[in-house]
Amino acid sequence: MKTTSQRKQVINMLLKTGEVSRNICIRELYITRLSDIIFKLKAEGWELEGKDVPYEKGLDYVYYLVKAPFKKEQFKNPIDGSIITRYIK
Repeated sequence: MKTTSQRKQVINMLLKTGEVSRNICIRELYITRLSDIIFKLKAEGWELEGKDVPYEKGLDYVYYLVKAPFKKEQFKNPIDGSIITRYIK
């Protein structure tokens, strides 16, 4: 079974949804050191903002993607017409 690193899981979530939350990481991804991953991503040039957001059991801390350190490029697959997204440094 292939596993994905915690860092890659956080990056994938940021790129897919534009945000990552502390509670989602703990409950669904089993990541308990989100703040450490965020700290390292910021050092690599990621621009993220965080804030407390209410949810059903209290507050959750959510990090929002402001800017990734690379360019997002989308194009149409000539074979089946689907949209392909890739990221270029």
